[in-house]
Amino acid sequence: MINRFAPMNLTYQKFQLQTFLNDVSEVGFTKIDLWTCPTHFYVDAFSHSDTDQLKRQLQQKKLSISCISPRQSCPNPFHLAAKDKDMIRRTKNYFQQVVYSAHELEASRIMITSG
Repeated sequence: MINRFAPMNLTYQKFQLQTFLNDVSEVGFTKIDLWTCPTHFYVDAFSHSDTDQLKRQLQQKKLSISCISPRQSCPNPFHLAAKDKDMIRRTKNYFQQVVYSAHELEASRIMITSG
């Protein structure tokens, strides 16, 4: 039954990612929903954190990523409902980095909201 759920690291944003991974694996979860935040897994319009390092951490705890939930909408600088052409371009680049990250991390889903 627990395999149907994937806890998100959002509530651990003031802790190290490793603390979250330790806690969820100790409880028995095998999947996580990765919320992208600067302290855990950083993504911007030009790059993203090292996926190899995160993959090693996940493998050590026998975890996988079922979904990536990127930071988006107000007040974040990447917003799918933006009207400004520069913001639209930055948002498109940001989500391209999210897609690249998901591919490298073998995550089958990305959670996107319109804002």
